[in-house]
Amino acid sequence: KCFIQINSESVNTNYSTIDVLDAFEGKTYATYIGHIVCDNTFTGNTKICQSDSGNIWFDGNNVRNPSDYRVGFGGIINGGIGDTNTQKQFLEHIHPFMND
Repeated sequence: KCFIQINSESVNTNYSTIDVLDAFEGKTYATYIGHIVCDNTFTGNTKICQSDSGNIWFDGNNVRNPSDYRVGFGGIINGGIGDTNTQKQFLEHIHPFMND
C-alpha cells in the first residue's frame, strides 16, 4: 500500500477537504470536509463548524455505510455534531495510515 493525503483549501469559502487514498489500489480510506476557521468573526457565527464531518474506512471500502470511524455532523450518515475539534480528531485518526 502507498497512502497519500490530499489536502485542499479555499480561503474564499473557508472550506478544507482532506482525503486519504491508496495510490496503488485507488481506494479511498478517509475523507473530510469542513471549515478552515471555526470561529468566523466576520459573520459572528461561532458554531460554523457544526456541519464539518469526516469518515474513515479501515478496509478502503468507502461505499460502506456506516464507516468504521465517524466524526462530525450528519445524524444517520455521519453521526455527531461538528465543532472546533472535529478536524483535529479526524487528523489524529488518519495518522496511523500516514506512518505505516
